[in-house]
Amino acid sequence: MKTKWILSIITTVLLLALVNPVFAAEERELKDELIYDVLVDRYFNKKINNDYEVNALDPAAFNGGDFDGMASELLFAKEMGFTALSIGPVFSTATYDGKTVKDYTKFERHFGTEEEFQTLVDEIHNQEMKVIVDIPTQQVSADHVWAVENPEWFTENEDGSLALDTANTEVQEALIATFVEFSEAYQVDGFRLQDADKLDAAFVSDFSKAIKEVRDSYILSDQEMADSGAFDAVVVPGVERHYVRLIRILIRI
Repeated sequence: MKTKWILSIITTVLLLALVNPVFAAEERELKDELIYDVLVDRYFNKKINNDYEVNALDPAAFNGGDFDGMASELLFAKEMGFTALSIGPVFSTATYDGKTVKDYTKFERHFGTEEEFQTLVDEIHNQEMKVIVDIPTQQVSADHVWAVENPEWFTENEDGSLALDTANTEVQEALIATFVEFSEAYQVDGFRLQDADKLDAAFVSDFSKAIKEVRDSYILSDQEMADSGAFDAVVVPGVERHYVRLIRILIRI
């Protein structure tokens, strides 16, 4: 538990600075945020009617965490001083971590319903925290709904998963339209683009502009990369290695 908590803190430090708890959520800037990096499936299991083939003893399987479980246990993060939750991907997926997306327009059934997701977002906001959702595009499922009608949008990875070609204009338009609608519907506070170093820079810039026209939102990278200006925050090259050494020191203490 100690190691997991330390890793969450380190993920936060890689992206941003210190928290200022006197700010209201709508007044804070990214530099004021302390982000708790979690996955819905690994947070808290509250409902059993969405536990399809769940195995909490298998680290590679769905463990049962859901939107309702996260909504009921927010004080855990709030009382540690976190001001935002990065909750990973929430879309229909083949794996518990949400990376192998099947459909961006549906929520993963293990996690819950549209209404339960909206309740989670509302509860996070009620605690004066923000919510950030991950968007995977480079290791999606071979059964992704877009792959049926538009196979030319994808390239196949060595592991059989698919990568969206974000330099393709049609792909750019589809992703932007999908997440503009998502942002309008659920009022999340930002998105983290997974495998950000593999994404077309023009797409990231256009995506960020379109999302920010809906509401003020953070657009984050998950990778060590140079700051191109398209992201609000990137992982600074070399910083991760520094904090890995720090983790090892703290674990020994």
